[in-house]
Amino acid sequence: MKNIFRRTIASALIAVTLLGVMGATTAGIAGAQSKPAAVNANVGHNWHYDIALPVAGGRWDAILKQNAAGKLTGFVDPPFGDCAARAMGHVNGNSVNMTWTIGGACQAETVKLSGTVKSGHISGTVMDSLHGKGTFTAGRDL
Repeated sequence: MKNIFRRTIASALIAVTLLGVMGATTAGIAGAQSKPAAVNANVGHNWHYDIALPVAGGRWDAILKQNAAGKLTGFVDPPFGDCAARAMGHVNGNSVNMTWTIGGACQAETVKLSGTVKSGHISGTVMDSLHGKGTFTAGRDL
């Protein structure tokens, strides 16, 4: 009698455990299917960035490439001298974050941009390692 009781309890526990695992798996699959994948703005293009800083600023021309995951790479031509900058960044939905690094024969400078894509333009804030904090707007070079 004790063995039958133990088997019944064991069978019930196994059934409850399996139902719990199946329910959790089904809920996980349903949850994953109900969330649509975020679509990143397309920022891979040639752009003119108009940067306003307290001491300096000007128009920077950028050539950016963007992969399917939103990673940005490219080059930026500052408004002064012959000092190309390397661009690295990421697009997440309509948010864009980039870092431009100037080095080589030119004075070392880092420019960090954080902005939002709206109606084919990008605007936001910029932090320049030499000239401080400012704002920027960017439009596609058609």
